[in-house]
Amino acid sequence: MSVAIDLVKAAVATHPRGIAGVADELGYSRPALSRYLNGDYPSVAKMETAILQRYNRRVCPHTGAEIGPDVCLKKALAPKPFGSAARERHWLTCQSCPHKPAKE
Repeated sequence: MSVAIDLVKAAVATHPRGIAGVADELGYSRPALSRYLNGDYPSVAKMETAILQRYNRRVCPHTGAEIGPDVCLKKALAPKPFGSAARERHWLTCQSCPHKPAKE
């Protein structure tokens, strides 16, 4: 089972409007999200990207802020910064973070 399906099921379970509310947040129709949840959606790549961007959040150990995986990817896999102690400390924290994505 994919991470996206687990995330969207949890979101539907906690959203006051259920599938309709989550579909609105993702920019999809309720029937489209329902089909996705039932395994009957024809092309899942774009929907899963939207789900991951919206619901795959984590707390950054350096800033304490809730961020998405795209921010982790950009910070952790960037070259080591020079000239700014604050940026270097952030980068160093990213290098030992459990959320650090693997290089492709």
